[in-house]
Amino acid sequence: MMQIGARPGVMVGTCIHNACSHKVNGRSMVTSDRVRPFFKQRQLSKQICRRSVRQQKHQTINAIPVAQSEFDIPAAPILLPKGPWKAIEGSVNAPKGFKAQGMAGGLRASGPKADLALIVADADAVAAGVFTTNVMCAAPVLYCKKVLAKNKPARAVLINAGQANAATGDAGYEDSVKSAEAVAQALGIESDQVLIESTGVIGRRIKLQALLDSVPKLVSNLGPSAEDAHHAAVGITTTDLVSKSAAIETEILGKKVRVGGIAKGSGMIHPNMATLLSVITTDANVEPSLWHTILLHGVQKSFNQITVDGDTSTNDTCIGLASGAAGNDLIKHSTSEAAQKLEAAVTALLQVLQLQIPAH
Repeated sequence: MMQIGARPGVMVGTCIHNACSHKVNGRSMVTSDRVRPFFKQRQLSKQICRRSVRQQKHQTINAIPVAQSEFDIPAAPILLPKGPWKAIEGSVNAPKGFKAQGMAGGLRASGPKADLALIVADADAVAAGVFTTNVMCAAPVLYCKKVLAKNKPARAVLINAGQANAATGDAGYEDSVKSAEAVAQALGIESDQVLIESTGVIGRRIKLQALLDSVPKLVSNLGPSAEDAHHAAVGITTTDLVSKSAAIETEILGKKVRVGGIAKGSGMIHPNMATLLSVITTDANVEPSLWHTILLHGVQKSFNQITVDGDTSTNDTCIGLASGAAGNDLIKHSTSEAAQKLEAAVTALLQVLQLQIPAH
């Protein structure tokens, strides 16, 4: 994994230890003995039937209903590790200071399903990213690394499905730049405050005109509700049969702090993420370099622990935004109780999303 921001250029890697192989409906799955989920698959509802994470008990919260055809796929169940937190609705919109939306912009090859998502912070947010270890990185990964290396606050993350914009050369990189510029213009912010994620067919550039035409509508429909966040969760899916999202609430330094997230991924899942996109939000007030560390540690203990088919992708990205709107005192030191509580909450949230990934 690459940590970007506090110490640009530092490569941090992890691997699965004591891994074992399983067959799930004829499909090979490798899981760590630290996190070993078991799933019954190929049912449309994709109910997760049994799993074990260090023999912890879990809290289950029902998914919100789906109301419109472009968002008409089931939501994965939420299995929350036991801890000093509770599951809440809203995913990326649950923390204070965020809005989201998804829509069908005509980027998919066929079908009515949403293919764009936008998550926006109301004010400058601390940003961090963890990316693919593949030697060939997609254009949006290269773009995000460059932007985050500036150590500036971020305001938005735009995700498109349909085209991965990988192996597309300079033209593909310019498509990512133009996508960010369009969002920035619509929001009235700087283009390097916008981060980009893409997923879909490798070797295909973004359907740029369709994306550019959709941005004004996407921005105008941004909202703070759980339904708005669900639309964003659907908008980032590709072959996923369920949307993947969750949110939790805990207490840090006497304040209620929330962490939410959305993710996608169903194939090409290998240790160190792979074809896995995610956006994590929190309203914790946290020092930037510490936020980078917390996100990295959380990814190492969650997304880096699963394999479905042994392939590593060009696009996998996890972006974390921290708004600071919870009003807690600034969390600065990694050894502090507050930092440890925040890292535990972020890790728990990521582990929920991790368990949703193999649900397809």
